[in-house]
Amino acid sequence: MTLQIELNENGIPFYKQLSTTASSSGGITSTAVSIPFNTVVPLTQAMAQYMPQQSVSSPLAFSLDANPVLGSSAYVRLIADGVNVPTFTGMAAFSSSSAYDNTVAGKLNVIQFAYDGTQAFYTISQETYVAPPVSATGLTLAGANTGTINVASSNFTIAATPSGGSLPSGLVITPSSTLAGAFSPATLSSAGTFTFTATALGAATITLANNKSLTNPSSLSYTVTAQPVYNAVALTGGATSGTNGVASAPFTVTLSPNGGTAPASTIVTPSSAGGVFAPTTVTLTPSTPSATFTFTPSAVGAATLAFANNQGLTNPSNVTYTASAASSFIRMTGLVSMTETGTGPYTYTGAGGNYNGSESISKSPVSFQSGVDGSFTFKLAALPTGDNAAPIFGIAPIATTVTSFSNLSFGVWTHTTGYKIFVSGSGRADTSTIPANNDLVRIVRTGSTLTIDASHDAGATWINISTDTGVSTAAMSVWGLTNFMGQFQPYASSGLL
Repeated sequence: MTLQIELNENGIPFYKQLSTTASSSGGITSTAVSIPFNTVVPLTQAMAQYMPQQSVSSPLAFSLDANPVLGSSAYVRLIADGVNVPTFTGMAAFSSSSAYDNTVAGKLNVIQFAYDGTQAFYTISQETYVAPPVSATGLTLAGANTGTINVASSNFTIAATPSGGSLPSGLVITPSSTLAGAFSPATLSSAGTFTFTATALGAATITLANNKSLTNPSSLSYTVTAQPVYNAVALTGGATSGTNGVASAPFTVTLSPNGGTAPASTIVTPSSAGGVFAPTTVTLTPSTPSATFTFTPSAVGAATLAFANNQGLTNPSNVTYTASAASSFIRMTGLVSMTETGTGPYTYTGAGGNYNGSESISKSPVSFQSGVDGSFTFKLAALPTGDNAAPIFGIAPIATTVTSFSNLSFGVWTHTTGYKIFVSGSGRADTSTIPANNDLVRIVRTGSTLTIDASHDAGATWINISTDTGVSTAAMSVWGLTNFMGQFQPYASSGLL
């Protein structure tokens, strides 16, 4: 008999019979034989030898018989126990061999041993393991233990037990409560979530029932409390100082405590003899419990800001707001194709070409400082017909020399069809706010948030044009650009040096 070693489709080496040998009785010699299990592998016959399958329950140490024969092979199927991993002495792992899989008790590992006349090898392969399906025997329930009357609870969660077990088809799970209320959904057909909206106060017991004889979970206790009633107006934000004639940062008034239901409408009225508020009143409701306003001082010095409401709620404490005199008129520097007129406020008129590198350019003498909040306000002194005459205001890193609007990190174009924001030269869609003569345009940096606002009424009220977060807090210079006969004035600054 002639044999040659080959690999099967799983990469396991085996000996293929190329010829057969006649026995003395005229039959064919067998090429496969069953042998007893033995950890001393008897590769002593030039044929395939099969040991009976073994369930591993103790350490196994395989070694090679002392007299291996060319063309001999042996096989054994081992059922892993999840504990013991066999060892191999006097033989090498074939290159295609897998590691012994002991991760799951019951895993089948097939081991083949072979001898090629020089070296003995072993190869391990596995069947594809598919965990048997597990049917659920019960349900679990988890969720909050407290809630508010007439408000949907947070989610209650139903799951199968054991975890991952399959639930039967046609299942109907029905939650119920000892306290009046409604479940959403009213029933479930599988694991999932539901909410409970109680319509009465007190302690409730929430339970589950099902139509498939699954073990129901223990009930949950759920206590329902009344919704809070507003008893105060809280004040946050704003500032305690600013510049005379310049609107403050926004103050925020909020009904307290959170989640209240009454009163239905509260009108808050701020007041001060030292300036004006915009708006003059705000209305707070359960659906809109917060609102903002600004304060524009009308005189230099300290002003007292007081607050009242029409529902008898506790008002915020008074705020002392100190207004300083406006700085001397700002005078732009580094004029390119631009003329300056006036003695304060100064007016700048463009004489350049289109916004493609030939625009009229000027730079503010004061800049946003690194890590410091501040604002700069421009005034539209004249807004001629035509987009190319419409001024652009913006900021750029302190080391940048602006030669075109595309150099600005952020810019606002007083576009005839609506204020338009540019970011590094890329324009956004026009906003719905239309520029007009004498508009104020304000650039405000607070932390890493940049807002650009416009006012049609000399700063009494402001319309937000854009708000960007994650903006650089590095030092930034302020620039005013225009063309042809477009005119603007540097109007005010705060926090800039």
